[in-house]
Amino acid sequence: MKKISKLICLLMIAVLTVCLCACGSKKEESKIKMPASDLLSKTIEKVKDFPDGETLKKGDDEDKKWFEYLCEFDYDKVDDYAIKYSVSGTADEFLLIKVKDEKDVKALKEALLKRQDTRKTQFKQYDAKEVSKIEAAKIVSSDNVVAFIVSDDATDISNALTETIDENK
Repeated sequence: MKKISKLICLLMIAVLTVCLCACGSKKEESKIKMPASDLLSKTIEKVKDFPDGETLKKGDDEDKKWFEYLCEFDYDKVDDYAIKYSVSGTADEFLLIKVKDEKDVKALKEALLKRQDTRKTQFKQYDAKEVSKIEAAKIVSSDNVVAFIVSDDATDISNALTETIDENK
């Protein structure tokens, strides 16, 4: 009887150890579940003066091609993205990207800084008065979401994004 009790006790310890190890290595999922296009549109609804424009998102035709044009970042690391941009010739854009793994946020921010430099170069030749707007762009992140915001109201949009994320966690 003593041997059976010891065996049961050892078996329970082994099971408990495996359970604890499995829980410790489990990757925490992002708190932000809302699709990027919904997050973008709900944020835009909160600000008053974002220009009319086009919206692209993951799942659209040739979405990978468009993303690679927008940002030099590994598309395979992207969970979702959406962009609203002006079609009236201004530099305004709101690019929102959800990465699969939060460890890629830093690299994505660096890629967006390159996008900012590219846009400045383009607009210096195209419409120099828009360059100051691009220079004041905001790159913000929360959990696995990173946003690149070019607008006269970039701070307001950034604040509205934070509010929208907080409401939908």
